[in-house]
Amino acid sequence: MKYHLSTSPARPGCANGSPAVRFVSLLTFALAAVLPLAEAAAPLQTVSVNSVTYIVSPATIIPRTTEYTLSGATVGLNGVTKVRVLVPTGYATGSNYPVVYLLHGFTGGEGTWSNMNAANNINDTLETNTRSANIVFVMPDGDNDFYSNWYQNFDGLMHDWETYHIEQLIPWVEANFKVKTTRAGRAVSGVSMGGFGCTTYATRHPDLFAGVFSYSGAVSNIALAPVSVLPDDLLENFFDLGGLAAINPDNIWGPYGSQEVRWRGRNPVDLADNLRPLTVWFRTGHGLPGPGVDDEQADPLEVFIGLLNNRLKNKLNDLEIPHTYIQDPTAGHTGLHFMASFKQALPVMQQTFAGNVPVRPNSFNYRAIEPSFSVFDWQFSVTRDVIEFLYLSDVSRGGLKLKGSGTVAITTPPVYTPGSHHWVLAPGQLGIDIWPNWPKADAEGRLHFNVKLGNSHTLQQYTAAQRLVEAAALDYWKDANVQIW
Repeated sequence: MKYHLSTSPARPGCANGSPAVRFVSLLTFALAAVLPLAEAAAPLQTVSVNSVTYIVSPATIIPRTTEYTLSGATVGLNGVTKVRVLVPTGYATGSNYPVVYLLHGFTGGEGTWSNMNAANNINDTLETNTRSANIVFVMPDGDNDFYSNWYQNFDGLMHDWETYHIEQLIPWVEANFKVKTTRAGRAVSGVSMGGFGCTTYATRHPDLFAGVFSYSGAVSNIALAPVSVLPDDLLENFFDLGGLAAINPDNIWGPYGSQEVRWRGRNPVDLADNLRPLTVWFRTGHGLPGPGVDDEQADPLEVFIGLLNNRLKNKLNDLEIPHTYIQDPTAGHTGLHFMASFKQALPVMQQTFAGNVPVRPNSFNYRAIEPSFSVFDWQFSVTRDVIEFLYLSDVSRGGLKLKGSGTVAITTPPVYTPGSHHWVLAPGQLGIDIWPNWPKADAEGRLHFNVKLGNSHTLQQYTAAQRLVEAAALDYWKDANVQIW
């Protein structure tokens, strides 16, 4: 999946459905058919390959685990970063393994998962608990950057973490290891900040993963909004949650007061409906006093994390999305409990990979703020003046529903007979314009057509002015029920 989201305003929306405007839109279609949605990220290069040892036991090599230094990444200093890969027992004689991407938490790195819980029990680690699992585990660095492409860089480093992990690391893994190369063979998992990372990646790229598994995950970035809007002295006194007050989320997603839509465009709770085609599994503690917490004192960070996970659970329940949510009231934000969560999730990962995961579901829902994106091989390009969500639902071979503003150029997957004609209509819906209404499937079997959802909005979504206008105007958002016959 590729996205393009500019920090500058998008092109103005079409003023009407005149022949001239339609010609420009059709020309845009023709260009989109031959040009990529965004410039492809450069491939990674392997600089060095090394074995690794446990931090608590420097003389003990971690079996089956190798650390790779990579160059050409869109992150770090001069694009150099590290990743660890744990291969299955008997990897040399096998092939076509599924892959789980393991994302670390705040202050962690590529070595976090290799050493998880080793300080408590060196025989209860990632390596020891996966000796019978025929899965490749990939452990990349994510710094403290919440697995996002930053809104702005300020320190001379590169911070395009989503581009690195999605567009560079996955192709590097699939080019260098004997692994599956479809969503049926990929899952993403993470702990704490990595729980946010795995769920935001899964919601934004459901066509890349079969499942998502979060352990004590910070599954809503909106919880960091106080860091963006409160003075530093108040943050230091009242918001020191595991060092989170030391970061400035304005650099990651923009100032919350003016760029809330960018935050919500990365927020798993806001994007939860995108998870419907995946196996969704998450576990958290609630940090309450008891045998699971050191010295029988409450763990305030896990209390906070538990509240975030409850919110995601409630949203999934409201949307009637199947999921597994496990709560341990006395579990804390520690490696011991993270590993306990992983051990419970591992059989579900194996069941997910053993299932019949389709390349594309028969129908799906999706929402995104990018003006150009692809998902499950459908391609969308929105001409509008502002950053806002495009809401898609019931997307299938027989049509789709859209909610938004401006004009949407749509290319379907190659599911029609090449050269066949199809009616594309929105019967009885005033103010919705579709053209061409009788498109011909191209040589691949794709249809290309436009849907106009009224004029583009002029106010960015989730600003105070936009909320007032939306509340006052019943038809502020346009809905279209598009049928393909």
